[in-house]
Parts: sequence; structure tokens; C-alpha cells
Amino acid sequence: TSASAASASSSSSAASTAALLLAATVPVLSAAQVHARLPAAVHPKARDSYAAFYSSWAGCITTDPAAMVLPMDDHMVHRGHGVFDTAHM
Repeated sequence: TSASAASASSSSSAASTAALLLAATVPVLSAAQVHARLPAAVHPKARDSYAAFYSSWAGCITTDPAAMVLPMDDHMVHRGHGVFDTAHM
């Protein structure tokens, strides 16, 4: 039991250290800070390539490429449903 307690303590300490390192290297941002950073991540040709985008999250059409984002779990993206939805014969 002493060995298992030492192992649990060591594991907890390693997890705490990993969490501290992650917090030190990855910033935790507010929504406003995230929105302020988005324009810097836009591809230079995006403004010429994309006219508009409907955002179901915001419930509107946006013309700002920085706001043209999709959720990771969107079936159009990760299961290819966008291909099937646009390729009906």
C-alpha cells in the first residue's frame, strides 16, 4: 500500500507539473481576446476568395473571413456530408 500511495502521489505531482507547464505556454483568453486575434490568422487571399458565410452559431451571414469558422464536430467537415448535400443527382 505504501508503494501505491507513492505512485499515486508521483502521478498527481506529474499531472500538476504538466498542467503548470501547459498554463505557462498556452494562454487562457477571454472571448474578446480570441476575437481580437482571429484576423491575424486569416489567409491573405481569403478576402478575395470568400464573399460571405452563414454562421449557424451567430445566426447571420458574415463577410469577415476571420468569423468564417466551423465547429470541429460539424458533420459537413469530419464526415463529408457537405459533399453529399451538394452533389445530389
